Amino acid sequence: MSSERVRRRNRLLAIGILIILGALFGIEFLLFKSEQFSPSFIANSFVVWALWNLCVLVLVILLFMLLRDIVKVYLERRRNVPGARFRSRLLAFFISLSLLPTLLLFFFGSDLIQRTLEGWFKLPTREIADDAQAVAERYYEDVRQRAFFFAQLVGRNVKQTHVFSETSGLVVQERLELWLKEYGLDLIALYDGEDLVLQSINSRLPIEEIPEIPKDKVRKCLQGEPRHQVDPVMRGELVRGITPYFETGATQPSGAVVVGFFLDDSVAQKVKMIRAAAQQQSQTYVLRNPIKTTYFLIFSFVTLLILFAATWSGLHLAREITIPIEQLAHATKEVAAGNLAYMVSWKATDELGALVESFNKMTEDLRMSNERLSLSKVHLEAKNAEIEERRQYIETVLQNIAAGVVSVASDGRVRTANAAALDLLGLRGVTPVGMDFRELLRTAPDLGHMLAESFRYQEALDEKEITLKAAGRILTIALNTSFLQEASGGWQMLVVFNDMTQLIRAQRMETWREVARRIAHEIKNPLTPIQLSAQRIWKNYEKNSPNYRQVVEDGTATIIREVSTLKDMVNEFSNYARMPTVRLVPGDLNQLVQKTIAMYDGLFKEVAFRSELCEAPPTVPFDPEQLKRALINIVDNAIEAMAQQGMLTIRTSADPASGICLIEIADTGPGVGSDDKEKVFLPYFSTKKRGSGLGLAIVHQIIMDHNGSIRLEDNQPHGSRFVIELPVESRKQSAQDGVHA
Repeated sequence: MSSERVRRRNRLLAIGILIILGALFGIEFLLFKSEQFSPSFIANSFVVWALWNLCVLVLVILLFMLLRDIVKVYLERRRNVPGARFRSRLLAFFISLSLLPTLLLFFFGSDLIQRTLEGWFKLPTREIADDAQAVAERYYEDVRQRAFFFAQLVGRNVKQTHVFSETSGLVVQERLELWLKEYGLDLIALYDGEDLVLQSINSRLPIEEIPEIPKDKVRKCLQGEPRHQVDPVMRGELVRGITPYFETGATQPSGAVVVGFFLDDSVAQKVKMIRAAAQQQSQTYVLRNPIKTTYFLIFSFVTLLILFAATWSGLHLAREITIPIEQLAHATKEVAAGNLAYMVSWKATDELGALVESFNKMTEDLRMSNERLSLSKVHLEAKNAEIEERRQYIETVLQNIAAGVVSVASDGRVRTANAAALDLLGLRGVTPVGMDFRELLRTAPDLGHMLAESFRYQEALDEKEITLKAAGRILTIALNTSFLQEASGGWQMLVVFNDMTQLIRAQRMETWREVARRIAHEIKNPLTPIQLSAQRIWKNYEKNSPNYRQVVEDGTATIIREVSTLKDMVNEFSNYARMPTVRLVPGDLNQLVQKTIAMYDGLFKEVAFRSELCEAPPTVPFDPEQLKRALINIVDNAIEAMAQQGMLTIRTSADPASGICLIEIADTGPGVGSDDKEKVFLPYFSTKKRGSGLGLAIVHQIIMDHNGSIRLEDNQPHGSRFVIELPVESRKQSAQDGVHA
């Protein structure tokens, strides 16, 4: 449906509604403006004629519009227009739903009105109204007589008690209030002549609303004629009786007594209603036939109007529902066919309009999502290709590197293991993925135990050198473990181990070559004077020199001295080569340092020893004898470097975060050159003239056997400082890790 047709239909709809509302408001105005449907209004034949013609005109218009829409729906159904069947069913439903109850209501309502009006006019309403009016008048007369009676009674009391003889007006007022309560009155007033002297009023009556009794009535009462007065007060009426009273012995009235009774609103209004109803009943009885006709006409009009409104509402609702549904159905087919740019053009502000807007938004979102999906698909395919390429590259690298790589999930299952790892473990041909790593390493118990401890406590291992026995081979490997956190919240252990057997073997051969070279060099030094001494002795022997004896003595002393030097050199080398295996036990480094310092007490008077010990040292696994030997060697070198004078400081500290305990030995000697700092731990390297070069090499080997490290630094302002780092006792047994290389 085009927007122009929709606007034209809406204009016609608005005009029709305005006509119907105008007719209804006109009828309502005529009915309720004309004295509430009074008999005089019914008797006006012109008004009845106007109502009849108005109803007929409106009904003709409504019927024409109704039949037009019904025929249109019928023709659309014959032509199989989409949505026509639903509109026709909905129209039939609304007509049936409204026609049956409306007709039933019309017939039963008409019969009820007929019976009600007949019964109404058959009742003796006129006699009832007259009797009710007589009862009301009798009630008023009874109230007046009671007022006269109590006025006379109060007059006699006034005469007997001589109230006006009292000097205080307050006493008189109290007497009036007493009589007011005793006799159940609402008002008592005393007049002296024509003037009001005192009065007492019930508290429920407002004094300012009670009018005064006219002077002429009081004057006539003083002439001996009792009077009454009825006045509206608040929402009721005040009935007052006026009677004269006489003083003792007087023949003429001295004043007047007024007694009043208050009639509340319910009584007064009912009396008025009875009078009005009686009068209206008389007029209505005369116009009973026009009343019946008018009621029937109005009821018929309302019945037809309801029928039309229900039918037209069905048509309108069917049209409002089917048109957007038809467009939505067509749009659904378009979207299903892949046309995501299709939009429904229906504009409305109700729920169907919201549905159409939601559908259009859905198609727009689908179109944009489809575009984003297409773009994401391209990016995803490119990213997947890149990831696959990287995966294949990493897999190729892992399968071809010499280092063994194994990844273990947090549940202990092996995720990946490259060929080098399987070769090192002697497990080629085994499929390790999914196996428990402890089961996989059953053939290498030492490695399995170490990895199990690292996995259990999630403690990384860094360049751990161990001996691996697998598949009949003995290998030296460098073991590294690290723990990786996953995006899902889990973790995995990454194990990397390198075969260091050939490298260590080559390093050892190179080391021994260097040792042999240095030994040869050191042996040459004493051999030269031995050779020269022997040659000198031989020459003097051939010449039979007179100094032969002295030459022999000097040569022999030289030979003995150099041989002793060679013997010491051989002994030191033997000690270096036969260093015992360390036995690590948990201990206190402070105690070891104190014992070491105590050994030098009093030996060197020019050397000052100072210790700075950690207050709460952690427990460190170490071999007391071996570590003391290393400390003594360092202290001896420091004392010799200071020429036995200066200050030597030994300091201990701990770093809990890294699990390291430090021992620092600082002297105030000349220090070591930067080029020699890395060489001082090599065998047979010495900066001293008569040094063997094995002392610090032995120290370095002892510290390495303790799984620690040692380095040489400059001391401030001068001197050298040896820094020893030892691991503190962990949850793992460090003693099992210390192996002599």
